[in-house]
Amino acid sequence: MSGMTLGRGQRRKLSRRRWLSSMGMGTAAAAFVAACSGDGEKKDTPSGANSGGSAQATAASVEEALPGQLTAAEKALATTPELEYRMKYTASKFKNLPGQKQGPKAGGTLNVTLVLTNTWDMLDPASGESSFGPVYNSLVEMHVTDFDDVHRGIRPVGDLAEKWEQPDPSTIIFTLRPGVKFQDRPPVNGRPLSIEDVRASYEAFRKAPFQAPNYTDVKSIEAVGSNQLKITFNKPAAYFLNNLLSQKHSVMPTELLGTPQSKTVAVGTGPMILKDYKTSQTIDWEKNPTYFKKDRRTGMQLPYLDAIHGQFYADRNSQIAAWKNGQIDQILWAYGIKEPKSAGVFDDPKSVFQVVSPSTWGMTHVAFKLEKPPWNDARVRQALSLAFNRKDMVQGLADGLAAEGAYPLDFTFFKDAKTGEFQEWPWRPEQLGQYQKFDIAKAKQLLQAAGFSAQKPLEFDAVGIASSDPGGYLLRHVTHLAMVDQWKQGLGDLVKPKFIALETLAYNTIARTREYEDVYLGWLTGPAYEPDGFVYAQMHSKSSYNTFGIKDPEIDAAAEAQRVEFDNAKRQVLWQKIMDRDLDQVYRAFTYHGYKTMSRRSNVFNVLDAMHAWTPGFRAPAQWGWKLPS
Repeated sequence: MSGMTLGRGQRRKLSRRRWLSSMGMGTAAAAFVAACSGDGEKKDTPSGANSGGSAQATAASVEEALPGQLTAAEKALATTPELEYRMKYTASKFKNLPGQKQGPKAGGTLNVTLVLTNTWDMLDPASGESSFGPVYNSLVEMHVTDFDDVHRGIRPVGDLAEKWEQPDPSTIIFTLRPGVKFQDRPPVNGRPLSIEDVRASYEAFRKAPFQAPNYTDVKSIEAVGSNQLKITFNKPAAYFLNNLLSQKHSVMPTELLGTPQSKTVAVGTGPMILKDYKTSQTIDWEKNPTYFKKDRRTGMQLPYLDAIHGQFYADRNSQIAAWKNGQIDQILWAYGIKEPKSAGVFDDPKSVFQVVSPSTWGMTHVAFKLEKPPWNDARVRQALSLAFNRKDMVQGLADGLAAEGAYPLDFTFFKDAKTGEFQEWPWRPEQLGQYQKFDIAKAKQLLQAAGFSAQKPLEFDAVGIASSDPGGYLLRHVTHLAMVDQWKQGLGDLVKPKFIALETLAYNTIARTREYEDVYLGWLTGPAYEPDGFVYAQMHSKSSYNTFGIKDPEIDAAAEAQRVEFDNAKRQVLWQKIMDRDLDQVYRAFTYHGYKTMSRRSNVFNVLDAMHAWTPGFRAPAQWGWKLPS
């Protein structure tokens, strides 16, 4: 139960991270070393990997501890309820669960609850990232099992690529695995994967709105012979490899790529075949009998599961009832501990609880109509941020199981100034500048300086999500209401915010189109597997995925510079510069960051949540997940 304690195997990895750090090598440089070794699969070279901190690394061995237990050393570190939960329910203890020695076992159906996609066309920005994992494969992936440390950074390994090499910083050559076949479904009908499928897919991503920012520096993508893909860059692209981990960079067959059929049909090389799909109802996958992978740990053929059944639940109560009745094997809980407590998971021997460092892909924030008054005045934006009492939000909404500091740049790529280790848990308030504090007096002063008064209040529409949103477990609606209420209570007659609630589809659409008059109470900031996905993709003035309307020459220059820098220590300086500028100008105002919590059945294994790999949509459950008979 400790996201802060390292076992023996993890300590060995930590020492390698320190070696890389001592050599002046960081995220991209470490990946470059692994790539140039010619072995993209076996090297355990973390990219942005972090430890729990030096004090945590000295804690007693975690091998003997189970989820829900604390070692003596962990008890000494559990000085707050937040820390206690983090240590008690970390996935690093899942490898010790009863049943691990009996498996893996082949067979069975994994029953999950899903938020379903609107389209299967991954070139469409409206498609869901989590939809593609079971069906498709990418050039690279990351291992996500109970035995992998996936909660402390990113380690790219080969997927469709057997290996890769970088003969120079502006060239990368992927060598494909032999014997890979598409699933035996129309229009592909089990034919072998070709190098043209791979080339055409990655060529198409260069023009797709979501994927395009990762390809801006690509000069050419070309096939070399029948099994190699050569990508040449106009300049070094330190960010490129990690971003390929997004499942929206997966390989589609040329028969589907860019066709109308791709919106309703999905056929790939992945571990699961899309068997049946009813919009906003159910989805069923079945085992791909010709899948090309074996488990590297056991040597057994993958996938283990016979099938995955996904059920869509329109309201939260029915979803929780499905968990209680044993209809689903895994559930994401609402922020805080009220829901899991009421569901009895802490007293249920058939349930395993997990606390996860929250993903920077999604957090409640304010997006402003930056191109028009008064939102082009930094003082107005700063004032609204200063009026947030984030401590009250953490305690009142998330039962204290959240971070007061929130910012969408991946903190696991940053070294903690206090410990010298890479960070695992979210930003602390003191790391986020002067405007992510609670200071009503200063907020009022800034608004008055910007020309607002009781006689001339700041009137604006705040567009948020409706209470009927099925994703209510993320507390978006209640957080939006709390934000508006804090503005009203704290700033009094200086402001007149009007909350406008939209249903899910309209709410999500406006995030991309920016068709709001004043401010948008947003959520999604990702996905991204690399800081570049948060700094260049989201904030560069020419990025197609800059949905915030940010146009700042300082940010543009630093975002461009970090893309060509392979020394991670130097990249961190540039990331920090971008972050500081964004926070100072308050181009976005962030609230708090709730920890993710999950439960799974005790007879289910390798179905876990991680900061960089949300379950169950990520390929991991479909590829490595398994069950013991219940």
